[in-house]
Amino acid sequence: MTGKQPVWQTTFDQIKATIDPPIYGMLLLEEQKTRLLIVLGQQSTTTAAEQLRALALITLAS
Repeated sequence: MTGKQPVWQTTFDQIKATIDPPIYGMLLLEEQKTRLLIVLGQQSTTTAAEQLRALALITLAS
């Protein structure tokens, strides 16, 4: 990907640089879960039941 990185990425990188690694790991996991849920929500072929199942699996894995 070329060009300027998104504002949220810049902010996230700044936060990452100022906190302890274990906390950063938890934040990274939260970011990944959020991104996955956003992607699932944007898929018109993904049913609500599939989204709920994915959310449950993500929650159990964390």
